[in-house]
Amino acid sequence: MAVVLVGAILRVAAYLAARSLWLDEAMLANNILGRSFAALLGPLGESQNAPWLFLFGERAAAVTLGPTELALRLIPLVAGVAVPWMVWLAARRLAQEPTALVATAIAALSPLLLYYSNEVKPYATDALLTAAFVAATLRAIDRAEERGPWIVLTVLGVVGLLASFPVMFVLGAVWCALIASPAVRASMNGRRMLVMGPVVWAVTFAFPYFFVIRRAASDAFLMTSLQHQFLVPWKASALPSLWRFWQEVTIEVFLGREAVTPVPQVAIAVMCALVFALCVTGISEIKRRRGAAGLILILGPIVLALAASTVRAYPLSVRVWTFSTPLWALLVAAGVTSVARRLRPAAEMPLSAVLTMGLLLAAVLDAQLCLTNPTLKRSHIRPMIRSLQEAQRSTGDAIYVMPRATPQWLFYTTAWDTAPAPVPRDSASQWIEQRTCEPKGGKPATGCQMLGGHSSVTFAEVSGFSGQADTVWANHEARRLRAAAHPCAWLLMHLPYPGETPALARAVEVAGGRVDDGLDHPQHPTRDGATKAFRICFADNRSVE
Repeated sequence: MAVVLVGAILRVAAYLAARSLWLDEAMLANNILGRSFAALLGPLGESQNAPWLFLFGERAAAVTLGPTELALRLIPLVAGVAVPWMVWLAARRLAQEPTALVATAIAALSPLLLYYSNEVKPYATDALLTAAFVAATLRAIDRAEERGPWIVLTVLGVVGLLASFPVMFVLGAVWCALIASPAVRASMNGRRMLVMGPVVWAVTFAFPYFFVIRRAASDAFLMTSLQHQFLVPWKASALPSLWRFWQEVTIEVFLGREAVTPVPQVAIAVMCALVFALCVTGISEIKRRRGAAGLILILGPIVLALAASTVRAYPLSVRVWTFSTPLWALLVAAGVTSVARRLRPAAEMPLSAVLTMGLLLAAVLDAQLCLTNPTLKRSHIRPMIRSLQEAQRSTGDAIYVMPRATPQWLFYTTAWDTAPAPVPRDSASQWIEQRTCEPKGGKPATGCQMLGGHSSVTFAEVSGFSGQADTVWANHEARRLRAAAHPCAWLLMHLPYPGETPALARAVEVAGGRVDDGLDHPQHPTRDGATKAFRICFADNRSVE
């Protein structure tokens, strides 16, 4: 309980800091706030996808508590707080209490789980459901003659498939583990479950697959950004890709990216190898304690997700693998206690505690850094947006928002309780500019909010940026900015792609503009130096042909 409490305190502290929504969070939040419950069943805008039950829960929280960061992050917080406790329940059935304590400590302090307990994304609920399935499956195996555990497992499968995408990998492993269990095969209830469970789950899975998952797999933006994140076994790059992915998993799950930033790469590689060795040791320990069924239950989801990656159905991106964090915690915990027992059988618990403290030292440092600066891992744009709104109220100047700041701008400048929401297929820019920039009575609008267009620069994970910000794009945006300026306008710049800022600056200069001054905010963190606002003035306010 002490370990679970520590994990809860860390999560609640990050939650109460109420940092700004970042780019992806704001994209999903705008869909949640701008749609009815029924509309959330259809395709979401901005290349966003999320399970239905998660969306419904988020929508209900926002309607009940208001359209705020705290309301939208409440469900991830509750799920994140529950993960260490659920890992404890699963680990106690998988092994003995020393292993359960180590696994719970890993789950409580894991940087990946700490972070996604405070983000408007379903990754914390993914991890919670994975741990819940391990606990429920082991309980059903141990009590195979009783009906109750099988009913719980069946219902949990239906709920899980509607609340989490990667649950399909977990359920595949659950079914295989049940087949491998002699106790299940010998039980009438177990044999019935082996037949009926997959049927019920397959029918349930068909709905999110055909209406959400299949469409997400054909999303051009997602496929472009993730094109190098799939496993291609027949290529020479397969093993390096797997090693790179394992390093990401080790850093995010066990160490903490901020904590290891000053550490040499060689040392990081050694730590990754040591954690992998603990996983291998844990495999033999789980096999010894729970047999083939237990091993399949823990390794099966990982193997199935890797297989899905080979057919370009699931990327090797750590955030979508957050569901596997309880599995890694169980494997490493089993490895730690196995090593401790072999070294000093009479002092297994104290030695396990020492090894765990060494393993999680970097994670503790990472948690301390994040407590000191809650906005350390993401940008904090809300104070800048509020300052721009105040400046616009006093000057009436137009505000030009660059594309990477558009989702946050839409979230923080919309009166969600009163303003009409954008229709599902409309872009945010069309909606905002119709609302604020259309001329009234033949005169140019004041207080205009205009959203910038995208340049030709693209981004893909692993390979990075490609293309360049061409002059055609820059000149077009400069003309739009000058047409809205009377004679000045504000420009909000947030995480622009390489080359966009100088290209736009040159185009503004050619159009007769100058940077009059900048806008800063005393609460705005200096870590994200790419979030700035500038006041640009033109010699006159005639549009450039």
